[in-house]
Amino acid sequence: MLPLPPDLALLLLEQATDCISLHDPDGTVRWASVAAHELFGVPPETLVGRSPLGLLHPDERPWAAQALVSMLKQAGSAPYVTRPFRVRHAEGTQRWLEIRVRALRDAATGRATQLVVVSRDVTPRVEAEQQAAASPGAEAPKDDVVDAEFSEVDDEKK
Repeated sequence: MLPLPPDLALLLLEQATDCISLHDPDGTVRWASVAAHELFGVPPETLVGRSPLGLLHPDERPWAAQALVSMLKQAGSAPYVTRPFRVRHAEGTQRWLEIRVRALRDAATGRATQLVVVSRDVTPRVEAEQQAAASPGAEAPKDDVVDAEFSEVDDEKK
């Protein structure tokens, strides 16, 4: 991997629209990127020292807590967990975030030492999927660019 100068790393973190955060194995936030402000409506430093479960919709909390416990029990380099969750923005609105969690493990013991979490706002996608599901005969939303390219390739093969 190419080394990344610290000033460039900081620039990337400041410009990313996904929130990148670092957590203790119990889930406590240790650091969050500036994108936390857009996703949650609060400055990232206000998240430090808190459990992120409080940000989730109450119906999402049991699954999230169980997923965390399950991930921590897995030995070695376990794959990440990805799932959409409902969260409450500071403005009082509900948003859907796709949250991806990966445990960083001690090389000698395999014990999780930190969690890296990447959170992305997928509200428009989820709402479009819900609307499509509620409309009889409607198709699920598609990624127009990618689907159009694959459709052209499929048509050429016929």
